[in-house]
Amino acid sequence: MIFEGSSNSFQVYETEADITTDILALVKEGQCPTLDSLRETPIYGWTSARFLLDREITEETMFINGWFCGSLLKAEKKVPSKLLKSIVKLSEYQFMQDQKLSSINKQQHAEIKAHVHEELLQQMPPTLTNLDVATDCRRKRVFAECRGPKQKDAFEAAYTHTTQAKLVPMIPELLAFKRAGISYDSLGAVTFSPDASASPDKSGLGLDFLTWLLFRSETKDHTFRITNGSHDPNISYALAFADPITFLNNEGSGSYETSLRKGTPILSSEAKTALMSGKKLARANIAFVLDENHQWSASIDAQTFAFRSVKVPRAEEGTDERGRLVEKLEQFSFFVDAFYSLFDEFLEILKDEAVWEQTIQEMQSWIEARTSLA
Repeated sequence: MIFEGSSNSFQVYETEADITTDILALVKEGQCPTLDSLRETPIYGWTSARFLLDREITEETMFINGWFCGSLLKAEKKVPSKLLKSIVKLSEYQFMQDQKLSSINKQQHAEIKAHVHEELLQQMPPTLTNLDVATDCRRKRVFAECRGPKQKDAFEAAYTHTTQAKLVPMIPELLAFKRAGISYDSLGAVTFSPDASASPDKSGLGLDFLTWLLFRSETKDHTFRITNGSHDPNISYALAFADPITFLNNEGSGSYETSLRKGTPILSSEAKTALMSGKKLARANIAFVLDENHQWSASIDAQTFAFRSVKVPRAEEGTDERGRLVEKLEQFSFFVDAFYSLFDEFLEILKDEAVWEQTIQEMQSWIEARTSLA
């Protein structure tokens, strides 16, 4: 099934259109070709949620308990560069021996390389890469595996083309506008450092939020309640930070990025120095804990709100594959809802200019006080 393994990574999107069984015909058109058809040009297409090479596109294989699931597969043949270089050298040597030459020209080199590449390519097994995708049809929320920018762009184009549904990435700035009507463009640059020489910067709303979240966890209350979705608002969850952590600052001099890991980096002198210099928290591992059997954790990218290395409670013993997948997806949703609930709390502060200014001052005092931590 998709999203296998003990930890997963995904970017959250929302879609404006309904995802219903009507799209099965479109998905069928975008079905991945068979590997037998693979030649020099890569092939792309959709496979089902059951396993990577399953090309059976049906309601049963693609829709699971209100989720539309599948993988976007890319198959290609690659010749390892070192192997190609070595065989080309050998072929050139044999050519010179046969022709009694002391060297070869550029044209001969190009012809030999092209011939060797074509022969090796036919011998190479296919290389498979995929992006697992799950859409909550009820909430129009999409979880797509995190990869590089090229794969992200390819996924967004393929999903929109297939489903006819526009994807909106839930990055901090778009999420703030959607949930609270806050335009990031209207906000001023800000620094949380008490050092007068630290320049205010505007490096992303997510960095302001994640730095505020660390402040909140240390000075306000390390517990919180989920105020969105269908979750019980009376249940409290503990919030905790763990390594590794990364601080960023787009302005000023010195190091642009500070990454800390092992030990207790949040309390380290390097963390204090980063905050004092005006850097903001850009990546961190956070955990939500109810009890020893109910814990959720992920590494959060503050600039994109991508969730990496997500770990959620395991499904109960005896649950079948489809049941385990649905349970994991619902746990992903829980984690996202919990995270967004904390973001909503931050947005409420941000909406009130006076409260936000007071919060900035409190954060500056908090950072200054942290300089005395051992």
